[in-house]
Amino acid sequence: MPRRIEYRLFLNVMTRYVHEPLPEGMTLRQPEYRDRALLAELMLNSYEGTIDYKGERLADALEEVEDWFKGRNGEALKDCSWLLEDDKGLAAVCLAGWWDTRECPIINFVMTRPDLKGSGLGSAVMQLALDSLVDKGLSEVRAMVTEGNAPSEKLCDRFGFMPVA
Repeated sequence: MPRRIEYRLFLNVMTRYVHEPLPEGMTLRQPEYRDRALLAELMLNSYEGTIDYKGERLADALEEVEDWFKGRNGEALKDCSWLLEDDKGLAAVCLAGWWDTRECPIINFVMTRPDLKGSGLGSAVMQLALDSLVDKGLSEVRAMVTEGNAPSEKLCDRFGFMPVA
């Protein structure tokens, strides 16, 4: 089983990122409970064929999404989470939550629709989530990444996350 690596990013009011304009036809909003099925479908589609996919089904993804909304693994920070949509549905999502054990926020999920991977949309929603955490006055954020998940490792590196020893 691949090892999970914990990453940490220190935040401050100076932590701001240059936001590229969203592609035309894209809308941005925060998640709502009614988005559960759409989020589960995106989760399954975005993880299928990656190092993190373990044969899960739509019901498993829906349970993960329900757990996030209901705070079963720490409070869902819906006001620091972002959904990007186009005419085909969800394009990219970043969901943040509260990690009780570390007493700080965690980036729970960054998901991009398979036909849009590599487009920078995952980075865009991550930027918005990090800026939202800064706006709340939070001083750090964590992420857990499966070792060998090159796109997630690259995303963490891009924003300055450092592996925790």
